[in-house]
Amino acid sequence: MPQSTAKIVPHSKATPIHKKQKPGANTRALLGGNHRWELPSVLVAIIDEHKYAHRLLILLDEQCELMKTGEKPDLECLRDVFHYMTNFPDRYHHPKEELIFDRMQDADAETSKSIESLRHGHIQIDALGKELYKQVMSFGSMPGKRQRNKFLRDALSYSTGLRDHMALEESSVFIPAMTLLNPQDWEAIDTEIKPVIDPVFGTEKKPEYMHLFGRYLNRVVKVSTGKVPVVLIEKMASAAERLIYTSGELSQLPKRLLAKTRVNAREQLKSLGQLATSRDIPSAKLALASVSENCLNGGKSSLSMIRDAFMGIEPLEEGDEEDFSDAVSLTDEHDFLTFYEKPLEPEKTAPISWQAAATNLLFRTTVKQLLANVGTDYAQQTKKMTFLFNKVPPGYDVETVEFDDFHARWIRPSDAEPATKTILYLPGGGFFFPATSGHTSMLAYMTSNCAAQGLMVHYRLAPDHPFPAGLEDALAAYRYLLDLGIKAEDIVVGGDSAGGGLALSLLLAIRNEGLPMPSAAALLSPLTDLSFSTPSRQFNRWRDPMLPTKRKMRGFEMYTGNTPPDDPLLSPIYGNFSGLPPLFAQVSNTEILLDDTLRVARKARAQGVDVEVEVWESLPHDWHLFSYIPESQRALSHVSRFFNTIFNKENASLFKHADKAGNVPTPLRTRSKAATA
Repeated sequence: MPQSTAKIVPHSKATPIHKKQKPGANTRALLGGNHRWELPSVLVAIIDEHKYAHRLLILLDEQCELMKTGEKPDLECLRDVFHYMTNFPDRYHHPKEELIFDRMQDADAETSKSIESLRHGHIQIDALGKELYKQVMSFGSMPGKRQRNKFLRDALSYSTGLRDHMALEESSVFIPAMTLLNPQDWEAIDTEIKPVIDPVFGTEKKPEYMHLFGRYLNRVVKVSTGKVPVVLIEKMASAAERLIYTSGELSQLPKRLLAKTRVNAREQLKSLGQLATSRDIPSAKLALASVSENCLNGGKSSLSMIRDAFMGIEPLEEGDEEDFSDAVSLTDEHDFLTFYEKPLEPEKTAPISWQAAATNLLFRTTVKQLLANVGTDYAQQTKKMTFLFNKVPPGYDVETVEFDDFHARWIRPSDAEPATKTILYLPGGGFFFPATSGHTSMLAYMTSNCAAQGLMVHYRLAPDHPFPAGLEDALAAYRYLLDLGIKAEDIVVGGDSAGGGLALSLLLAIRNEGLPMPSAAALLSPLTDLSFSTPSRQFNRWRDPMLPTKRKMRGFEMYTGNTPPDDPLLSPIYGNFSGLPPLFAQVSNTEILLDDTLRVARKARAQGVDVEVEVWESLPHDWHLFSYIPESQRALSHVSRFFNTIFNKENASLFKHADKAGNVPTPLRTRSKAATA
């Protein structure tokens, strides 16, 4: 591996900063950067609560925009926003800040003046928030023109004032406090704070805020393009696939029932033998209980087999019970219990392109059947074919980087200026298929649109190299970029399918290693749960046009080896996402991997990570690979826009929520004909 003279060292603790520094300058690495655990706990809490306030202000801005255009705002949402803002911050957030103000009051005249202004600002903001809450409560189904105009003026003053207020707190008080207050001061502040669970953003959501949380803060954007309404076509295809499978199961049912009856008969004869040879009453009772239990279980088992055959449920194979009953601990599963699981049904009028509709029908009859029976020999043959046909599109320069156990390829536009912005890309393929020309074209497209260079990591694959070989290679490639002197803030990570899950695992590994975190990551149809326990694997089983749902897929067994399926680095859905950079994800609502994305997004948001999710209508898994589908390029353009938003962000704020006081970037959002979930 190429060596660099640069030496990678963990970030040290915050260095002193001149208190007159402009808001936002060099503060991302200090308070919004990679090492939150180095900060006093009260400051971490304030960081998070400022981010929460920012998210609600964005929501307020969106509702005000609806009012300006004459559309009907969501009044319940506005009531929830102002009810929260006028209750929780004033009772629990401002007292934390006051404790810091008290110890900073005598720092110098300038700081004292700022603190006095901030304390007065708390009173003004609270009063205006309560006034706005009264206005919203007085609205009818649709506010009149005079009511609307007054509300818009007051809401603008409130939003601008609160953003300016938070920016002043960050620049004039909290940054100097990191230098001027000693550990004893922070410990004393911490002891005076009573723990409280945020009713909207905390682990336990208050019932009165569930509308706000469910519809807006935990939202996804549904995207629909094209001209072909495919609901009827897809339903017919799904029904046909299910009918064919059910017919096959019914034809095998007599054979399975006979085999099960023989097994039950042998067990019953064994129990009867124990009963006949019993020499005392206790042993006879045990043997008799065993006979009764065998009779009951045998009947239940036969009825279950009949039910499963008619319903098209895949029968359990030997050992499945042991493999999956202990796969996920109750503690890990509890992370998802606060989220309502509901299938995202296709919109009745949501259209897709005719190319996508044709691809869905083709994949149902070919690719889906092949993937259901992938074995070692097939995987090895496919690797050779894929390598031969992996071509680079014209207009791009390619440079191979050889590592000890794997290689990577630089992809750069031929006519572009040398770039420092870098996309580290991890291609999908189920952990045993190599990168294809589709992956190369995807990365080439993104590098052109982002004025960046791309590094495609050809990590080691199963069956020869099971987990954690691929993750080790991805981490080595990231270290290589840092060794070259590329700054972490100039690096974004991307991945599709298995590569998308690997990209998320890479972020967890980077955090665990104490390395500087990349700026963002894009996850395209990611596979994040190797325990195969997400609900969408069941409710999308027949709707997915590409991926099968066999309980045991030999390909994944070749990759996981002896690693528990709920290991966070193997199945990142079970990881802790605190401290991760912004995430952007795309997935189709018919994929069996739908919840691999949605559950990660929900959990990550609850842990303070900025996440944007696009759920596209009725497309095959990893549709980005198929450039002939119009939705492929559209989706990649959205990914490029996200990366450009990250790369071009200047003067990132202290808490990653505003570039300058009062100027808040428009949240990434895709408008579509389909409704927002």
